[in-house]
Amino acid sequence: MRFRIILITALIISGGCVQFSPSYMTASPYEKALLLYNEGRVVDAREKAMELKKGEPQYKAAQELLSRIDRLASRLAEKHAGVAEEYEKAGLYSTAAREYRTALKFTA
Repeated sequence: MRFRIILITALIISGGCVQFSPSYMTASPYEKALLLYNEGRVVDAREKAMELKKGEPQYKAAQELLSRIDRLASRLAEKHAGVAEEYEKAGLYSTAAREYRTALKFTA
């Protein structure tokens, strides 16, 4: 009975996760990057798109996706840094530090 509950819980949790979907498992690196990007996982999408090497069939599309990701990531980094500054001014230093770390993720 306990195993059944754990299994059902795992299926519910993984149901919303793109990485456990059959389409993700069988996708090319570019398609995986695109799926991650569409899920809002910009940092993961960047890493996956960078796996494509020059000369591979979807290299050009991956470079275009990387360009879009870079534009979005810089805006997200600015937003998180701005929020962090406001938290810092309010004296909420641990929350500000978390926002600064998030901003750094987008600039890496």
